[in-house]
Amino acid sequence: MIQVDVDRLADRASEAATLGSMLLSHRVIPSVLEWVSADSFFLEEHKRIFEGIVGLWRQNPGGAVDGLLLRSHLEHANELAGVGGLDYLSQVMNTVPHAHNAVFYAQRVAAKQRYRQLVAAAEQIERVVADGGDVDEQVAEVQRLAMSMESERAACDIFDVARYATQVATDTQNGSTGIPFGFRALDRKVPGANPGDLILVAARPSMGKTALACNMALNMAQSGKRVLILTLEMSARGLIERLIAAHAGVSLSLIRQGPPKDILDRFYQASLDLEKLPITIVENATTPERQAAIVQAMKQGDGVDVAFIDYIGLMRSGQRTSNRNDEVSEISRSLKHLAQRYEVPVVALSQLNRACESRDNKRPRLSDLRDSGSLEQDADVVMFLHRPDYYRRQQDPAATDLDGTAEVIVAKHRNGPVGVVNLSFCEETMGFVDWSNPNTLDCE
Repeated sequence: MIQVDVDRLADRASEAATLGSMLLSHRVIPSVLEWVSADSFFLEEHKRIFEGIVGLWRQNPGGAVDGLLLRSHLEHANELAGVGGLDYLSQVMNTVPHAHNAVFYAQRVAAKQRYRQLVAAAEQIERVVADGGDVDEQVAEVQRLAMSMESERAACDIFDVARYATQVATDTQNGSTGIPFGFRALDRKVPGANPGDLILVAARPSMGKTALACNMALNMAQSGKRVLILTLEMSARGLIERLIAAHAGVSLSLIRQGPPKDILDRFYQASLDLEKLPITIVENATTPERQAAIVQAMKQGDGVDVAFIDYIGLMRSGQRTSNRNDEVSEISRSLKHLAQRYEVPVVALSQLNRACESRDNKRPRLSDLRDSGSLEQDADVVMFLHRPDYYRRQQDPAATDLDGTAEVIVAKHRNGPVGVVNLSFCEETMGFVDWSNPNTLDCE
């Protein structure tokens, strides 16, 4: 157990000064609430006084709060004695001569709360180390504890609508909040990936999830956005090969077989183009904590505008959970926290369960999301990728009615409509483009 002097855990004078300032002028209360909540106060009597002040402030249309109102409120709730009686209440009111320094006092209170959280986390880390076990699991648990402190702080962020409303309206009118996916019909249905969004792209195996993500990443990077790809399935080298082939519009399998010189020239030229694009690939970041650390490092460096994760099924929560459902629920929440904490849209790929395979209509539904209902709950947008050609070929390998149509089914859209968007898919190049009429897609 870590031994810490109690005086380091709390600043009693700043707590009293914060409360005294709030009682002297209700106008400082919104600014104080940006920094502290009831849990920020160490002394129980200060918690109760704070809750009384805030309760009165919210009940009173004019916002006025004073000592007499607070005394009456506490007496009615039978809490006056619990906060030290009239003598202590009077002492708090007389702590400061004016309310000008309210935010300064509140910041000191908040800093002490963070220190107490740090001590608590350190004690938990001590227990994790003492318990022993797998070292990788211990490291993941320590990272989770550190990330949880960031999540708690982010959850307390408060935005004054009067300060931000016009900026939000301007951004929305200019269409500057979302990063376009680069497909015309899809961008009309879902106007881009917004900071803080968790976007799921889900499909059965072999539908082309990674190919679609590569196309989206290329489109975004070509528009100047800084793209991070966290690859858990493919190697970075393999993913770069696919990005080059997608940009060149050539078949990667043909490249490996020794194609004509003009195809090789296109492939090489595409590699030169790719070198100029702001794309970063990271392998094997399997836990949310590791992914958050990478995003944070990039934010502090050259920056990152959007993160792709391929794919959720290979992630691990780093926690001891009783089943995969609970683990995926924790992963889902962590990815949403990551998107919100660092104000970066996260596009995460996910597999579907086999339920859609047993239906006559193979189109996916939200209930087909694999392992956890939390994915549907936490995601801002859920897109399913469905290719009818894939099932036609399964039924008839010699089928000639293949038209390359791929359906992006927007099954959930928190801020807009749902529906189906058609793209064109070329199996030869493993690439998606804006939809074209059947049998007119140029695969070269």
